[in-house]
Amino acid sequence: MSNNAIEVDQAQFAGEVEQSELPVFVDFWAPWCGPCKALAPLFDELAQIYAGRIKFVKINSDDNKEVATRFDVRSLPTMLLLNKGKELERITGAQTKSRLTAILDRHVAAPIAAAPVQPAKHWRAFYGDEALKKSVIDRVREHAAADRIRAFGNTSPVFDAESGACSLIGAALHGIDLDRYEGTYGIPAHVALLEEFVHTFISEEVTAEDGSTYYSLRGATGEYPLQWLDAIPPGADLQSVTPRFLHGFLIDLIDAPLPFGGAVADDIKPAVRSLAALHAREAAGDMPSAALWKAAREAVAATAPDNTKDFVSWAVATGADTVGWRTPELGHAIQSALSLVWFGLRETAIRHACSNEEWTAREAAMAAAREKWNSDPEASQETREAYAEVKALRALQAQWQPTDDAQQLKLKREFGERWHRILMQALAAATQQGAK
Repeated sequence: MSNNAIEVDQAQFAGEVEQSELPVFVDFWAPWCGPCKALAPLFDELAQIYAGRIKFVKINSDDNKEVATRFDVRSLPTMLLLNKGKELERITGAQTKSRLTAILDRHVAAPIAAAPVQPAKHWRAFYGDEALKKSVIDRVREHAAADRIRAFGNTSPVFDAESGACSLIGAALHGIDLDRYEGTYGIPAHVALLEEFVHTFISEEVTAEDGSTYYSLRGATGEYPLQWLDAIPPGADLQSVTPRFLHGFLIDLIDAPLPFGGAVADDIKPAVRSLAALHAREAAGDMPSAALWKAAREAVAATAPDNTKDFVSWAVATGADTVGWRTPELGHAIQSALSLVWFGLRETAIRHACSNEEWTAREAAMAAAREKWNSDPEASQETREAYAEVKALRALQAQWQPTDDAQQLKLKREFGERWHRILMQALAAATQQGAK
């Protein structure tokens, strides 16, 4: 039996799902659904964790509408836990790892260990070789100068030999094999992925000659990856950079002023601070138990407010919950958490540029369009887009777009620079610890 999530169609559904001896967790998704794409790596990770206990299946709802209609799937992503075709649980929208594991654990025995601790490795950045470090810096600088380093929105490194476009890891390695990256440069893959996401987060949108757009590392912030590489002492053990970054990231969210006047509710701060302390313990070599991590996640989740009433605090609490795991179990959770926090402040940033009257008008237009959109659940998307209220909203959104884009860019730069600073502080602390 495969330990991976499998893709099925309508013809395979009965055999793979309804006749399965195991409970089946079904992910209804579609290619156009952004949250579905963001969920995919987590869904695959859960398939590994619950192998032998739960079967994981994905089905494209656009190509298999009969199945989606049969299970009354109206929004994406929708996940169903089924047993012999009988629905046990229904979950809609983006979810955290801890939220999904808590639901699944109600129906099957929890895994003994979500991710077995691997034998300790001895990490030595660039294997102590200054010449190797210089060659990597020169290679990344060459790719950056040629405008080949891009932000792809992927959770894996990219290197396209044909076009030359690459992510930061791809630029450094001239490839995408993370095991080879670790073996070649003596730097943990989780540290490389963290650095890649932090630095490409601040990339700039560029319009190509053919009118297409892409995100590229340019300007002063394009030097950030080179600053990072230059600051790594050859021979340093960078294993603790990731938990140190997470500690600094969480403390910064609750103690430092947020951009555009964003505010975090006081009652969630103690739980976030306690979770951050577990990352600090891990960084110091004192790994907290799985029970402590679980208790900390549950404490944070319990304080998260309704996202319709305080979206900023909800995003911070949910982001903390998302990274409430020891480093070997994080997967791509850090990228999800950082994106979630940015998205949580997005509305605050946009609202900051509007007068009270303008914002009230926006809310009224959106409410009218939403009410009309939901008035006929059976209507197609094409029919809904033709509603007068929806067309009016789309016209207004086109007017708002330039201002909204400018505010989002300011927010992105603010967070990108903050996270670069926290990353560099984590690197300095990790190397100082190793030097003692």
